[in-house]
Amino acid sequence: MNPTSRLRRGIGGALAAGVAALTIGCGGPTLNVDRDYTIPIPQSPTYAWAGQQDVQGATDPTINNSIIHDRIRRAVDRNLGKKGYREVPGVESADFFVRYYLGVKKSTSYVTTTTTTAVGGYYGGWYGWGYGWGYAPAAGVGYTTTTPVENREGGFYMELVERKTGKVAWHALYQNEAPAKAPSQEHINESADEILQTLPPAGTPAGPPKEKE
Repeated sequence: MNPTSRLRRGIGGALAAGVAALTIGCGGPTLNVDRDYTIPIPQSPTYAWAGQQDVQGATDPTINNSIIHDRIRRAVDRNLGKKGYREVPGVESADFFVRYYLGVKKSTSYVTTTTTTAVGGYYGGWYGWGYGWGYAPAAGVGYTTTTPVENREGGFYMELVERKTGKVAWHALYQNEAPAKAPSQEHINESADEILQTLPPAGTPAGPPKEKE
């Protein structure tokens, strides 16, 4: 499956059999997480990065540059280390490999505003009534303007793949409003912390989590 199809599959939210889904967020950032509970996580799991990461909207300089990719990798490595995973040099010797995909979707919406301006307010004859002179109240005249607004939605899809089977053990799709400038390391760290808190830690057995009594 090519990277574009993989990203679309994540955004589509189709769930495979035996995989549980979790959705976090409402009215803001959204995080959709899937986990294959048939895949156990070893006590000392190892991982490697799997080649070039894919970027949707490659002409967008806010995400398609080496600085951003380095920041993402540092943030992910830090979280994997906290979960008990250890990076190894090559995919051949790793229990899992890690890869991610980025995307920025641009759209245009239109905001219409109406401004009312008072016109009039004068003394004059109330013709036809015979009451002489009086005050006529001001009349309102409306002016309507429509302004185009560019919307930018960013998507970050990451997956942990078991090397020996090629099956996805865990994946997450994070969507949020995309800033017009490149995100800082601190901002990426915060997002990575939120996304990877759902990653199963080292020593997680196969099977769904036990319910708390």
